[in-house]
Amino acid sequence: MVANVAVYLAAVFLELCKAKNVNDINAAQSELMVKLVQYGRR
Repeated sequence: MVANVAVYLAAVFLELCKAKNVNDINAAQSELMVKLVQYGRR
C-alpha cells in the first residue's frame, strides 16, 4: 500500500518536472489533490 503511494507520487513528480509552464503545474497539482482524495476514500 505504502509502496504504491510512493510510486504514484514519483510518477506525479516526473510529470511536474516535464511541465513547462505554470498552468501545466497548477493543473497537475489539482489533479493530484483529486486523486489523493479518491485514493484516501478507498
